[in-house]
Amino acid sequence: MSLYLASCRRLLVMAGVFSFAVLSGCAAGYGGGGGYGGYGAYDGHDRGDSRAARQEAQRQAYERDLERRVTAALEADPRTKIYSLAVTSQGDGVVMISGTPAQGIIGRDLALRVAARVPGVRLVANNMVLN
Repeated sequence: MSLYLASCRRLLVMAGVFSFAVLSGCAAGYGGGGGYGGYGAYDGHDRGDSRAARQEAQRQAYERDLERRVTAALEADPRTKIYSLAVTSQGDGVVMISGTPAQGIIGRDLALRVAARVPGVRLVANNMVLN
């Protein structure tokens, strides 16, 4: 069941990113800017790097979403809520946690376990500093 939910979340994120990319691309053609002739300047040819740019935008949106979900999980757990930890996505399901946990080694291990349980996280890197 959780694999199904993770797949559904991933599809929703990708659909949202795709919609944003499409709407952003439409808006860029209006107003006379961009060097492509301004309003209505679509010439019927796909720019060579537009697919790569869309894929990169989707990847970045997914990474930001993963960071947000791990941060939310750390804040939702009352044992890790008081920490001032930063979460950074490294790509391909790898997240790095930085900061200083309040309870030393126990707090560090707890934060790593909470982050590892978030759907989409494959590996949690530890960049925390102990007091």
